[in-house]
Amino acid sequence: MQRREEFRSFVEIDEFVRNNAASAYHPCGTCMMGSTNNKNLVVNAHDMSVYGIENLKVVDASVMPSIVSGNLNAPVIMMAERSADLINKKPTLKPQRVPIWPTDKADQFASCGNDRRNEICKRHPSE
Repeated sequence: MQRREEFRSFVEIDEFVRNNAASAYHPCGTCMMGSTNNKNLVVNAHDMSVYGIENLKVVDASVMPSIVSGNLNAPVIMMAERSADLINKKPTLKPQRVPIWPTDKADQFASCGNDRRNEICKRHPSE
């Protein structure tokens, strides 16, 4: 932004901001989702249907109650996958216990030559 002395009035500052400002705005949360009797809810969390409208589903960032701290792409993909299962009445997958990296993969990187990976491997030796 220009230095304050270069503006002669707040009107000039306002005009400058309107003409030059940009946003990386990621809209979300415009169609409240939930499964309670809240009169402000728009989308049913159990099947993604819109309350009061037949055969309409909403599956996008608008159903998020608040914005995530990162890009919206991955959460929206996850919501779409889960919503497809809900809509198609697929059962929820059973929880699985999966190993956490790097403990289960440390031996694969121990001799890779990458100092950072070797450092991680030394702190978390393979079981």
